Amino acid sequence: MQTLVFRYDGLDADEHFIDAGKLGASLVGISKITRYGMFALVEKRYPKRGEQFPLSIKAGEPKEGSVDIITAFSAASWTLPVFPTMFEELLRDLVKEWISWVLSMTGGRESEAKQCFDRLAELVEKMQDDQLRSKQMDQQFVLDVLEKLRPAAKDVVAPIGPSCDSLTIVGDKSAKSIEVDTAMADAIRSKEKLEVSDMEELRIQVDGFTIHNRQLKIQDPDDPSRFVSAIVRDPAFDQVPNIYTEAAISTEPLLVRAKRTSKDGRLVRLYIMDSIAA
Repeated sequence: MQTLVFRYDGLDADEHFIDAGKLGASLVGISKITRYGMFALVEKRYPKRGEQFPLSIKAGEPKEGSVDIITAFSAASWTLPVFPTMFEELLRDLVKEWISWVLSMTGGRESEAKQCFDRLAELVEKMQDDQLRSKQMDQQFVLDVLEKLRPAAKDVVAPIGPSCDSLTIVGDKSAKSIEVDTAMADAIRSKEKLEVSDMEELRIQVDGFTIHNRQLKIQDPDDPSRFVSAIVRDPAFDQVPNIYTEAAISTEPLLVRAKRTSKDGRLVRLYIMDSIAA
């Protein structure tokens, strides 16, 4: 039996808890993305009403500092006329890359999405047999499918922010895992098309802060004449005073590790993971 692990880390998940409603929405979103993806990639069509994909979801034993959902995949007997034999052997990798592609595309990480798409194309080609008409994915069709899956992607990231800090999808130990953090989750939820940067070191000027929503008001590092919000994910912020509140009071610059969300190249929001000693 092949499995994927969906690992929820941070906040409530540190104590092996997570909001039940948001976790349920996340699993339903994962199931819908998987169902649509398998029919889109192999059959090049949408699933019919009531047409299900064989997917069983089981919760694994608690891991320190996270909530893990182990998703087991197996091909049911009724799928054999539909899917080629090779399908079952590549099922886990196919599902992982498909979900990773959907979340990367909707989460402002198009460079990562391209890598996922290239791996998907390779997997689909391996699965093809003489009964199928083409050995290539229909790129425009899967992009059309993606538009239908945007609400499901929002469901997948429902716990991220309110109940956990990130979701990591882990497949085979040799394969690269994908992490969806708060910056990506907010990009997925946004009505605007946002880009999410890699992690970088930035020197910021803190102008103010609010405790209840863990936000700073900072000068835009690229344009000191404007101010933007920065969300602090660093647990150190929970104890007041802290290095962030002190930076606001002292007006001294602060060196942090952060990700940017941008629209059309202009900074929208900063996500601060931690501070760095000067």
